[in-house]
Amino acid sequence: MFQRRIAKTKNVLAAWDDQSPDAKDRLNCFIESLKEGKSDLTKYGCLNGTLASELGKNNTLTRELSQDLFDLIRHWLEQQFINLGFSPEQANDKALELFSRGQGICVLAQVYNDETLFLTEIDKLKQLID
Repeated sequence: MFQRRIAKTKNVLAAWDDQSPDAKDRLNCFIESLKEGKSDLTKYGCLNGTLASELGKNNTLTRELSQDLFDLIRHWLEQQFINLGFSPEQANDKALELFSRGQGICVLAQVYNDETLFLTEIDKLKQLID
């Protein structure tokens, strides 16, 4: 299951890389992908986050696979910030902030079943890349 999620995520990230030479545009693709999934994310939460949280609780292997999936996304985000001119340390911090805020928004929107909250908070993520 995780291997399929990792492969699918690699394909999405590669498509965004191919789609635009501009790192800011690629980061916007990440944010827009959240907006495009607003109905499912509001109803069910983030599939990747849910899998990582639930399956990694008592199983070292699934926790490591979860980390592989999250590292893939995190390092891709980090590279985009490096491409925008941030130092590796700054890029890491910005990537973690963007990723963790996105995950948190998904959790809160799902708990409250509130698409307005979801969209309002997702739009605020754009401030991280402006």
